[in-house]
Amino acid sequence: MNEELEKEFYFLRNFVIEDYVNLRIERIIACEELNTKNIVFVYLKAIGSNWQKYFLDAGAGFWEDTKTTDYYKLDDNEDDGKFVFKDYTKEFNIENKTISKIYCEPNDDNCRIIIELGENEKIILRCKKSKIFDSEAEIVKM
Repeated sequence: MNEELEKEFYFLRNFVIEDYVNLRIERIIACEELNTKNIVFVYLKAIGSNWQKYFLDAGAGFWEDTKTTDYYKLDDNEDDGKFVFKDYTKEFNIENKTISKIYCEPNDDNCRIIIELGENEKIILRCKKSKIFDSEAEIVKM
């Protein structure tokens, strides 16, 4: 791998989302494959901010601002029979909890995206089998 690609890949496995510190969670919604429960991507909405979309692919983490506060204006929020959108906000009991840090870090042959909350709580998007490159993803609360 050339040096430029190595730097880019490092960036995709090691980043911090600084704009979301001290914001409170409004909702976290995951798009899951219906049959496998594999997490395809996650939407995060903090109070007073745009929806954020994040996901894992090819051993790296990705994060993007959707540029909208309206859930119904998101491009890919409709079920098509193969996917289901699951709201983890109540299941994880994280509504109105304050975000202290969001970052992506390497995790064996993949990476994981971590949202740290107060009281040592974390919401983690990770590969189910971290030693298997690009394995299916899951979202967990720790």
